[in-house]
Formats: sequence, C-alpha cells, structure tokens
Amino acid sequence: VVFLERCGWRLTFLDERPNHLGMSSQQLFILNRRFFLARKIIRERLNDYSSVMLADSRDVVLQSDPFISMGSELHTGKEYRVLGESPINAEWIRATYGEAGFQALKHKYVICSGVTIGSAEAVLAYLDSFCDEVARYVCKVRTHLVPIWDQAYHNYILHMSPPSALQLMPWNSDLSTVGEVPPEYLMIQKDGRVSVGSCVPSILLQYDRHSSATTAVALTYSSLNE
Repeated sequence: VVFLERCGWRLTFLDERPNHLGMSSQQLFILNRRFFLARKIIRERLNDYSSVMLADSRDVVLQSDPFISMGSELHTGKEYRVLGESPINAEWIRATYGEAGFQALKHKYVICSGVTIGSAEAVLAYLDSFCDEVARYVCKVRTHLVPIWDQAYHNYILHMSPPSALQLMPWNSDLSTVGEVPPEYLMIQKDGRVSVGSCVPSILLQYDRHSSATTAVALTYSSLNE
C-alpha cells in the first residue's frame, strides 16, 4: 500500500464492495462493520419507517415502547462516569485518537454506543458521520485489521461534532445505561421492571452488570414464554 501511494495511487475505502487494496467495509471488525450494514438497510427502507433504533443484543431490554418518547431527533445514552474515570474507554480513545484526543475528551461523560434511537433521517445522518469517520481512520492507518471498538468513534463524533438534533440521555432517564451505576440506584418494581433512580426507563442498557436486574429480567421474560 505504501509503495502504491508513493507512485501516486490514492488509497480509498469502499462501502460493501471488494477493493483490490483491501480497504473495504466488508473486512472491518464486526463491531464497526454492523454500522455500515445498518446504514445500507436504512437507506434502502428510508421511506418505510419514521423511526429507527440501533441496539446491542445481549444487554438491552425494553421495558416499554421507546419510540413514544424518543422517536424523533437523535437519542443516545450517557454513562455514569466521565471518560477520564473509565479505564477501558480511556484506552479505546487513546488507541484511536492518541493522547491529544484523550485530553480533549477526558472530562466528557462516556456516551454508550449500545443504543441509538430517533427519526430515520437523524439516525441515517449519524450513521453517515460514523461510517465516514471509520473510513477516514482506516485510510489513515492503512489497515482495517485494527479492532478499534465502536465506542471510540461514537464518543469522538458526538462530543466533537454533535449534530443539532442530538439528545444525550442521562443514566437515570428513559434510556438508562447502568453498567457503572452504583447498585443502590437500581430497584426491582412489583411488576418486574427495573427502576433507575426515580425513573422506570423504556430502554435498560448494560443491566447484566447487576445480578438483581439480571434475575428480574430473566424472571420477567421466562414468565412471558410460559
């Protein structure tokens, strides 16, 4: 690749197509490739849906209809700590954007990439920004093999160049990201739903970091299947 660039060949990144230089979204680390696939689906079905939710599968549970309160604009969730207090997130930011990038973000709250929800147009615009940033980084480092986590791009984009429609949801809101929230803030309601602070969130993310919430979710869904 370096030799070809010196000969005047410009390195490019192709979306969902093979590339003879190997720079293609088809070869990305899966946590990033899924955003390109989501963008492709939404582009093809943009007129079919007014709202869209992108979500992890393992640690997300819906406790009510999230589109009632978050079906417009662009919503994603803040975590309990700032980036400088979260070693794993700090590591991902440094690995992707270096020490300067970390210093610019260390006092900002971690934004979880596990759920993004809003109007189809707003989510598509977010995906365009996310995919463009991945493509830029891949071309910069000349390889798609570095398994940079989606969390780094998500935080950099939304903190450094936030869209006007962005609504960052606190950890104790209708979109609750509770991985690092102290367990005393989580309570199990009589109907089996999990409250966070004084809120019973529509979307509960990272609940499986808490044994009481994990048990409650398992009991609720097992009873639905009886």
